[in-house]
Amino acid sequence: MMGKLTKLFLLTAVFLLAPLALLTAALAEPVSESKKAVVVESGDEHNEYCSITDPDQKAPIKFACLHQLTDCPEAEEVVKTMATYSKAYVSQDYKTCAEYMTDGITTFDQRSKRLIVGKEAVLADMKARLDKSLPDSESPLLSYTLDHPLARVNGNKAYANCIGIKIFGGKNPHTMESHSTYVFVKEEGKWKKSHFTTDWRAVEHKG
Repeated sequence: MMGKLTKLFLLTAVFLLAPLALLTAALAEPVSESKKAVVVESGDEHNEYCSITDPDQKAPIKFACLHQLTDCPEAEEVVKTMATYSKAYVSQDYKTCAEYMTDGITTFDQRSKRLIVGKEAVLADMKARLDKSLPDSESPLLSYTLDHPLARVNGNKAYANCIGIKIFGGKNPHTMESHSTYVFVKEEGKWKKSHFTTDWRAVEHKG
């Protein structure tokens, strides 16, 4: 009789404790970050998509680098660096962005008239800007395009220009455009941004 009661007790304990163990294990698993952009291939070397791993995001962020204007292999490398940096930015991959910055990088925004100095300060400013247009914001960023990037190289220094275009959706759909200038320095075989100027303004659509 005691043996049967013992077996019954053990079976009851298993049925009661097993769901509790599964629940405890599930709660112990690290929570994955949502709204994380990942660059995926789109089949076109000049157009790639940054898909957001968030079920509420209706469309991926589209990245494109169009109509490149280069006159030598080094200038092509500068434009490739601009594209790599920009794709990392829309992917929220600030570690990669930092790899393509000099320690003393500076940036100047024509609209705010602010000069920002140093890698950490520039990265913080970039993140603050992008945080305002994440998938759960009222105006999520839908696409980011570098149009007509032009690069010129002189030794270990280079300058580049492009038209930046950002398209936003959500409750407040709009388009922003900037005629941007970049200065690059080649350090240890890699082109890095040492300065850039932006002038983001709303594009007026004529009916």
